[in-house]
Parts: sequence; C-alpha cells; structure tokens
Amino acid sequence: MQNIKSHFEKVNNIASKCIIGVEYLNNNLPVRRFATLNPDIINSDNITPVNYNYKDNDGSYYHFFDVIKKVWFKYSVDQQMSYQYFGTHAAKVNDTIELYHLDDKDKINIINNEVISHITKITDIKDKLSADILQYIKKYDEQIFEIYYQLLISEIISYNQALFSITFNITLEEYNSNVINDIDQFKEIYVNIISVYYGKAVEHLKEEATKNSPDGSIDEDEKQELEMIFSMLANAVEESNDDRKDDDLTDPVDILLEYPPILFPIPDFIDDHKTGNTYITCKTKVQNYFNSINKQKELITNILN
Repeated sequence: MQNIKSHFEKVNNIASKCIIGVEYLNNNLPVRRFATLNPDIINSDNITPVNYNYKDNDGSYYHFFDVIKKVWFKYSVDQQMSYQYFGTHAAKVNDTIELYHLDDKDKINIINNEVISHITKITDIKDKLSADILQYIKKYDEQIFEIYYQLLISEIISYNQALFSITFNITLEEYNSNVINDIDQFKEIYVNIISVYYGKAVEHLKEEATKNSPDGSIDEDEKQELEMIFSMLANAVEESNDDRKDDDLTDPVDILLEYPPILFPIPDFIDDHKTGNTYITCKTKVQNYFNSINKQKELITNILN
C-alpha cells in the first residue's frame, strides 16, 4: 500500500476523485468552497480544460475547481484552514487514509452524490436567506451578504445573526469598532421591519374577524371595533417611531428595544428569547473570531521566528 507523503498530497489525491469541502482565509475571512480535481466532474461542466496536475505543484499553494461557481481558484498553504470529506459513512469508508487509497468507482460515486446533496442544502439556505432579507429591505449589499453567508456556512454565526447583519447593513469593521457609522440608516431599516410586522398584525386581525363568516363580511359593530384596534396599532407604531428619532438615542441595543409593545414579541432574528439581543451576540462572535485568527497568526509567527 502506497504511503501518504504529506498532508498536501493526501488532500489533492482525494480531491482528484471526490468533491471535498475546503476552507481557507481570504483577507482574514473564512471562505468555504466545494472543490475537486476529478476530470469527469470538471469536464461534465463543459469548462475550458486547465492543464494542471497537482504532482507538478511545488506544494506552496492549492489549485482546485469550484463545483458550484464552475471556476478554478487558488490559495496558498498559509491560507488553509480545514478540509471536509463528505459521504464517507454512506460509502462505508472509515477514514481519510482509506479514502486516499480508494479506487472503487461505485463508492466514489456514492460519495460525490452525497456531497452534491449537501451542496443543494447549502444553496437552499442561501436562497432562503436572500428571500428573508428582501421581506424587509428592497436591496442588500451583495458583498456584505457574501461575507455573512460564508460566516454562516462556516458555522461561525447563526442564521438569525446573518439575517440581522445583512438586513441592517452592518459591516465587520462596525462590529469590531463597536460603532454603527450611519445610525440614522439603522433606525430607518428598523422602521421598515416594524412596518412589516404591523402589516402582518393587521392581516391577522382581519382574518380572525372574518374566519367564521362564509362571505367574509362583518357587522357594523365588529367593523368599528376592528377599526379601533387598527387605530391603536397605528398609533403605537407611530409613537415608537417618534421615540426612535431622538438624536440622543444612538446605542443600537437601545434602538432595538424601542419596539411597539402592542406588536410583541420582538422578531427573534432581532432579539432571541434564548440567546438575547442579536446585535450583541453577533458582535461578540465576530470579535471572538477575529481575536482567534490574530492569535493563530501570532503563534505561527513565533514558531517561524
């Protein structure tokens, strides 16, 4: 049985047969991609062939084909973080050593089909995240979306934290500096979110009022009572919005707590009853992540010196 020469050789050998997950750093941010060197998969996508053989690589960088974006990409070994090998359980492969020596095409196909199924789930999450954001704002910053999506699929932040951060257009720099640069924009976005939940409350009341009526009609007394409730809702929302306009109200947490009580609970992607205020929890996770990256860099520098 052939000996594994190095981690670099092992990763590339497995990628020459299977789709693998690779995670590396780009500008201190994690990037997760699904990659392969399997020519059958690459050629099936009608991509212009790239004359590349990992055995000719001096071992200073990785070069893979991205099976989602259908492009080739590179990163240096200094940027590598981790590698994921999917489908081994379904193919009854015990570990990466067995995967390295695997030449059973049926098992390789089982593994790759499992990965494709996983990719579909990841893509569905991305589509759902986009749709959820567009409930509250007309357009989002695509660069910010991609950053938080990568943090999400890398399991650094939660779905609600990604939804919150993209919707409120918060950059990583703002989390790290503890300052929202455009607090007025932050407030305006919150007004949009509250208006969405105000609309949902109105629709729910209408449905409740007419659910026992075959033709959807209500009598005059019920109509007046409903109008009174609508008025109460509208006044509560307007009062909350007015309070939020206060120039002295600049702390994001205080702004988010200024939510009309009549519409309680606060949406869980803003204030989760288990984990708390999402601005605080996401900011903490982002700061902890960058602190860990900096510590890793310092450790590597100390070792090299």
